[in-house]
Amino acid sequence: MSIILKLKSKKIILSHFLIMIDSKKIKIILAILICLFLIGNVIVAILLYNQVKKPKIVLKSETKYADDVKRLQNAVEQKNVNYCDQMTSMKKDDCLYIVGTNNNDLAICNLISDTAQAKKCSEIIASHQIIINQDLQKCLALTIEEAKADCLTEIFRQQNDLNYCTQLENNIKTLCEDIIYTNLAFSAKDQTICDKILSADKKINCQSAIAAIPKDSDNDGVPDYLERAYGTNPFDPQSK
Repeated sequence: MSIILKLKSKKIILSHFLIMIDSKKIKIILAILICLFLIGNVIVAILLYNQVKKPKIVLKSETKYADDVKRLQNAVEQKNVNYCDQMTSMKKDDCLYIVGTNNNDLAICNLISDTAQAKKCSEIIASHQIIINQDLQKCLALTIEEAKADCLTEIFRQQNDLNYCTQLENNIKTLCEDIIYTNLAFSAKDQTICDKILSADKKINCQSAIAAIPKDSDNDGVPDYLERAYGTNPFDPQSK
């Protein structure tokens, strides 16, 4: 009996000892994990601090581009082509083209070494005067498509009579009619006129633009929503 008791007591002592060892291990593991967590937070904090304090690196290409933008602005405003010689990220011809077309100066266009670009520059400038004079034939005679398209578009925008388009043919006649239909639709504030436009893009733009026009029931120039806001009658042109 005594032997059995002794064995039991030894088992109890052993189990307590094992529990103590396990608890110590757990405490050590937890302590290690906590230390690693704290160290990790410190490292992250240091990295974030360095990132914030780290000066921004400006690439040379970005600096050159910013400098060229300033030079181009000065060239256009001062009409001074000497700035075009200082360009680093832009071709001199491109600079001259921008300065020439923005200042309507044919002499600057003639400084462009690229023959095609020089001609385009000259025709863009010529088209400005053609538009002012409403000279359709000179507009049609332009050889640079971009210059011709802009010229025709601006001349057609000043027309409200579809008979003006009868002297034209094919795509140019269609462009003329589409623009005049747009003009008529805006004058009447009538979306149904937009439906006659053949170009899908121009038709959508026409409809969207007219839909955005505030309603003016009495056509007195004051939109209905403003008349209601000020207490006037939106259906009486004398009440505004």
